[in-house]
Amino acid sequence: RYANIEVAYLLQRLEAYPGVVILASNLRKNVDDAFLRRLQVIIEFELPTEAERREIWRRVWPDEAPRDPSVDPDELARRFTVSGGHIRNIALGAAFAAAEEEAPISLRHVVESARGEFVRMGKLMMAADFALP
Repeated sequence: RYANIEVAYLLQRLEAYPGVVILASNLRKNVDDAFLRRLQVIIEFELPTEAERREIWRRVWPDEAPRDPSVDPDELARRFTVSGGHIRNIALGAAFAAAEEEAPISLRHVVESARGEFVRMGKLMMAADFALP
């Protein structure tokens, strides 16, 4: 009941507002159809393809960041179907973990960081994605 009241209030405010409004949601399927009909433009951002993820993984760390050869962008792009923002979070977590150990960023750091990111996302984790060689 309260959700309907909140949606009705938001719709009233949107219709009365004279400027541009930008809304974002990562749960479009949960957005009410009546609400969607009132929006003039809807832009969807799909997850990056494997090739796009590979390029993001290649660029996510600065060149001077020490990396172990086990950190392979091709392998990471194949293993983890996530957004660019999640790749950044995983890479940052891996870099912090490696820095704490005073070691190069390794596949272990990346996998452990990815495991944490998947938990935060509430995403199903497949054991094969997190297996280390």
